[in-house]
Amino acid sequence: RSKAAQHAATSGLGEEDYLSHKLKQAPAFDLGCDLFSRHKSESLEANLAHMAREHGFYLPYLDYCTDVAGLVHYLQQKVYIGNVALASDRTFHSVEAVQAHMRAKGGCRVSLEGSEEEYGEYYDMQGLAAGSPLWEV
Repeated sequence: RSKAAQHAATSGLGEEDYLSHKLKQAPAFDLGCDLFSRHKSESLEANLAHMAREHGFYLPYLDYCTDVAGLVHYLQQKVYIGNVALASDRTFHSVEAVQAHMRAKGGCRVSLEGSEEEYGEYYDMQGLAAGSPLWEV
């Protein structure tokens, strides 16, 4: 669907109707789906290995991540449903457009710094702060 067609279909929608529209339009995804391309792995672990190898993607402070599957699912929702670029929070008209943008701009990354409120539920923030004299919670 083109950017113009997407705008025409959603310009008059309220917030609730827009969310419903986005949910209906989003492609199916599971924990094996790559955040940055159409690649599909057989498991979350295989997907993380693929994204590291192909896109240089890793989850920051993995030792302190208490819910890897939940974090990946949340990131997938941002990309597949919201069409939001992970590094810039820029919104696009389709999953293909946001994925192409992230690959082209080197945006295949997530930063915990400055996004503690957004990602905090997936991390042991107290443990992370205790392990670093520069980190405050």
